[in-house]
Amino acid sequence: MSDALPVAQFIDYVWSFYAPDSTLYPIVGFTYNQCIAGCLALSLTDEYAGDTYDRERVRDIVCELYKLKAS
Repeated sequence: MSDALPVAQFIDYVWSFYAPDSTLYPIVGFTYNQCIAGCLALSLTDEYAGDTYDRERVRDIVCELYKLKAS
């Protein structure tokens, strides 16, 4: 999708929400490498736009895959 947020910016966007020290929605045990992996995997899909919906999809995927609990 041509209007999609560049992946590097999307990674920073997701990390700003879910990093363990975030003031928004911290996820204990969430690592930057997990964030990168989740964002890259999602960015390869046709539906990727780099928006709020995608951010939440990354959260759900990473939490399920790594057995983390979102706050």
